[in-house]
Amino acid sequence: DPADWSTVMQVSVGVGKNPQDIAFAPNGTVWVTCYDATELLQLDPITLATIHSYSTAEFADADGFPETSWITRINDRLYILNQRLDRDNWWGPADYSQLIVFDTITENWIDVDQNIAGTQGILLNGTNPFCQPEPKEDGTILVGTTGWYGSLDGGIEVVDTNSLLSNGFIVTEAELGNDLLDFADNNGSGFVIVSNSSWGTDILRYDGSTVVSSTGWDYSHITFDGNQLLLCDRSYSSSGVRVFDATSATELTTS
Repeated sequence: DPADWSTVMQVSVGVGKNPQDIAFAPNGTVWVTCYDATELLQLDPITLATIHSYSTAEFADADGFPETSWITRINDRLYILNQRLDRDNWWGPADYSQLIVFDTITENWIDVDQNIAGTQGILLNGTNPFCQPEPKEDGTILVGTTGWYGSLDGGIEVVDTNSLLSNGFIVTEAELGNDLLDFADNNGSGFVIVSNSSWGTDILRYDGSTVVSSTGWDYSHITFDGNQLLLCDRSYSSSGVRVFDATSATELTTS
């Protein structure tokens, strides 16, 4: 309840399933991804009880888990990050990653490449899509991939939901100089959170210029709010939301 910040309802989706994200479709259906189970859950919109489960097992790598996380909804379709991480090899990318597509009307997975056996998702250029995706007004989705930590093999790429293809990177980790952790885009320009060599986090512009740095793993998420950039800072001594001017990158908050 936003009036007093109290929890109104809490419902378990099952022990050990590790729910990741929730989406609400136009027809009133409710959907939840699970990181530690091969399921996409459909919930009752009133009670939030699980009423159906759809298997994601066919999207898993050899360890049996697909690692499904963030959901982006565009019209009646869900676009779900399918990380495909190898739990037997330091949770690194097993082979490839994709956006898997679910139709909330027919309640079926969509096969984006019928020339390959099985149900295929949208193949990404990078691996380990870690950041929260950003849908754009032109029907594309920006997806941030981190790849292997310590290797400059990811970036921000554009997925076209009409062609069901990735159009490639608009900025790469090689250009940023470090691992991508999150991003906020404003019509092709924007900001990113990256790790740095001392295991801290930095805010950079797309061109690689530094806005602000931390000495710890402190910066967790950034997003635009009109002409302002909001930064979640979880540093021990000054945790909170910091606000920057989105054009000049000047910090507007003093504490």
